[in-house]
Amino acid sequence: MPTISVVIPAYNVEKYLDKCMNSVLNQSFTDFEVLLIDDGAKDSTVQLCDKYAEKDTRVKTYHKKNGGLSDARNYGLERISGKYVTFIDSDDYIDNNYLKYMYDLIVKENAQICMVQGQLLLEEEEPHKFPINIEKCVSTEEAIRMMLLRREATHTSWGKLYDVSLWKNIRFPKGQNYEDYATTYHVFSKATRVAYSDAKLYYYIQRLGSIMHDDCSIKTLSVLDVADEVSEYLFSRWPGSSDEILDLQAHTYLKNLQQILNNGDKAFLEYQNRILLFIKKNRHKLLKSNRVPLNDKVKIVSLMLGKGIFLKVYNFCDGNRKVN
Repeated sequence: MPTISVVIPAYNVEKYLDKCMNSVLNQSFTDFEVLLIDDGAKDSTVQLCDKYAEKDTRVKTYHKKNGGLSDARNYGLERISGKYVTFIDSDDYIDNNYLKYMYDLIVKENAQICMVQGQLLLEEEEPHKFPINIEKCVSTEEAIRMMLLRREATHTSWGKLYDVSLWKNIRFPKGQNYEDYATTYHVFSKATRVAYSDAKLYYYIQRLGSIMHDDCSIKTLSVLDVADEVSEYLFSRWPGSSDEILDLQAHTYLKNLQQILNNGDKAFLEYQNRILLFIKKNRHKLLKSNRVPLNDKVKIVSLMLGKGIFLKVYNFCDGNRKVN
């Protein structure tokens, strides 16, 4: 039985899969299995998956009908045999000490989850080396608070090593965008200790055509519903973090308003009105809270001055690329 199961869904990633798989198979930690899930790919991804299964006995390739990222991850979860599980997107790659570092830290801290940071890179950009300044163990509520405020951690599924038991009765929502957003907080709520490091060992590739890079659409705006559902769940579990939870909603709403306005002042008016009503209702609490990041407060104040000013301020504040 391997110590770690690595779940990698793959769909039409013939251009990226080699780099991803080579980074996994060349890990300094070797006691792992790879579940490579071909999610009904229509390019040479199919043959590449088979090639890696033939090349390395640790790789198990599965071919299934296309069902989307959530469905492919769930397919992998049903078939893992390791004590721990981690998810890697097939167009990303990892540092060669990624698995070893997280495993050593999760064992050292006697934790159920270990989370590290990622580097957001353009396709041809090389990763940078950063010093590791923080290693700590936090409570579940503190870990959730860190993700809510996006200061040290995010709610992405990647960049994390999970005790497999946490995934009992939890699966990613099939057919829904922002599946990480909808799932991660539920998994974290089942843990008692979370190890955290600011080591930037996961390399997240921003490529044209990804969900996070698409123009605004009804499908991408579904994240507002996800934000509401997650916030309602977190309010019921962690009322002491109500300011942080409210800020996550506001951050999500403001980000989508910016995307809408970039498409034109008259675009998606129903969603604009929904966002404006939410901010108007909650702005005083958000502005008074000492837990809400200054960046978000500036955006809220600018919106009170008008949508045009808000858009200019938001685009200026968001000038630095980061994984949100």
